[in-house]
Amino acid sequence: MRQPTKWVAEGSFMKTTKKFLVGLLAGLSVVVGSLAFAACGETSSSISDSSIPDSSIADSSIADSLVEEGATENLSYQKVANKDEYMVTGLGAATDSDIVISSTYDGLPVTSVGTNAFSDCNSLTSVIIPDSVTSIAYRAFYSCKNLTSVTIPDSVTSIAGSVFDRCESLTSVTIPDSVKTISTSTFFACTSLTSVTLSNSLKTIAANLFNGCTKLTNVTIPDSVTTIGDYAFGYCNGLTSITIPDKVTTIGYRAFYYCKNLTSATLSEKVTTIGANAFSGCERLQFKKFGNEKYLGSKTNDYFALIETENKALNSYTIHTDTKIIANATFSGCENLTDVTIPENVTFIGEGAFEYCPNLTSLTISASVTSIGKSTFSYCTGLTNLTFTGTTAQWKKVKKGTLWNTNVPATKVVCSDGEVTF
Repeated sequence: MRQPTKWVAEGSFMKTTKKFLVGLLAGLSVVVGSLAFAACGETSSSISDSSIPDSSIADSSIADSLVEEGATENLSYQKVANKDEYMVTGLGAATDSDIVISSTYDGLPVTSVGTNAFSDCNSLTSVIIPDSVTSIAYRAFYSCKNLTSVTIPDSVTSIAGSVFDRCESLTSVTIPDSVKTISTSTFFACTSLTSVTLSNSLKTIAANLFNGCTKLTNVTIPDSVTTIGDYAFGYCNGLTSITIPDKVTTIGYRAFYYCKNLTSATLSEKVTTIGANAFSGCERLQFKKFGNEKYLGSKTNDYFALIETENKALNSYTIHTDTKIIANATFSGCENLTDVTIPENVTFIGEGAFEYCPNLTSLTISASVTSIGKSTFSYCTGLTNLTFTGTTAQWKKVKKGTLWNTNVPATKVVCSDGEVTF
């Protein structure tokens, strides 16, 4: 009669032991997964981009059946809070160097590549992103130094900042037309990048987008672009020529700074703003010269934009009569400048164009001018006479940037039909 009691006791012992072993294995799997995730510099706190919703579900467990056939096994996925979709968040326990992200996870679509998902994963050499993904978050592939190729599907509409920043082995990239925005520094210091095909939906070439891409030789700015940001092509030593599309109105600060092998640049005739030093350090660029100034032309006007002066020590400058644009900071710091006349064709005077010219005593602005930039005459402490060749009504319509006349002793503008106070 004691035998059944013994079997019950042994059965209970076996069940307890089995539960202990299962719990131990589960704990080890979590530790291993965490270590693999941390191998690419990942921690839970690194997923902090405000554009990626926080998730209340921290289920990063991996099961082969959860991903589609052909996708890389053991990548880490995380459910997006309050949505029936997932994001890929890192390598997880995967060891592949060429990865294919699954378009579904646990029966739900994978719609994004998360913030810092593969940041510093130097084992990666290629990535295929599925056509379920619509966004690639901040620094998703940051500093993947051995990444040579990436396939971006035409489902993607936005690429956040620094996504491929410092991917120094990346050689070429095609951005599909579905992409409407690419944020700052996305390809910063991609020193092996030689060619890029950009989306025809882009309106802005963001600041620092290709800064430091020293081998970039081939890039066509899409016709859709209206703005080229600060340092957008800074230090792109491989560029030899560039044509600015017809819709571009703004070229940012140092946009083509130190593109040492750039020999030609043709401007859009819709350009109204050219940032300070936009083409500084372009040693081989074939500027048009007139007097002491350097000009860049449009398709029909060789002297379209006055870019910079060769010598800031002169007391007088003559601007070419065909000039339409005076770039930002063109005469800034010309301490000996005493007088200058703005020709009749000029329409835009750039930000800080005459800033810190203390000996400038008189200035004539043509009636063709429709915009005067921020701080254009700031600290022209000797400027007592300001003349506008148009009427008072025309002067009032001129768009004037903030602080355009800071510390200028003149208090009124003499127009063709009277005077106007500032």
